[in-house]
Amino acid sequence: MDAGYKTPWICKRIIDDGRLPALPYKRPMTKKGFHEWYKYVYDEYLDIVICPEYKSLPYSTTNRKGYREYKSLRYQCEACQTRQLCTESRSCQNSKYLLMI
Repeated sequence: MDAGYKTPWICKRIIDDGRLPALPYKRPMTKKGFHEWYKYVYDEYLDIVICPEYKSLPYSTTNRKGYREYKSLRYQCEACQTRQLCTESRSCQNSKYLLMI
């Protein structure tokens, strides 16, 4: 399968048809000097992402590509010591995405 076809809708359709998709590997894209992607942990029970400083990033929305978007809370990030490793945003918001199939 081509990387352009690796979308949640197509993957779900293939799995629902009882087939096993062959999906290409996509290297995690993390900015140099920022926290690595694996330092963020998803808590399925609470439906939140936990940042490396143990702050919660609650669910915000699902974007057009089918990714669930989790955004940090401004008041938590303003006083964070490692904020520069998470975001360059002036509003102190960081967003992480999870693919939902």
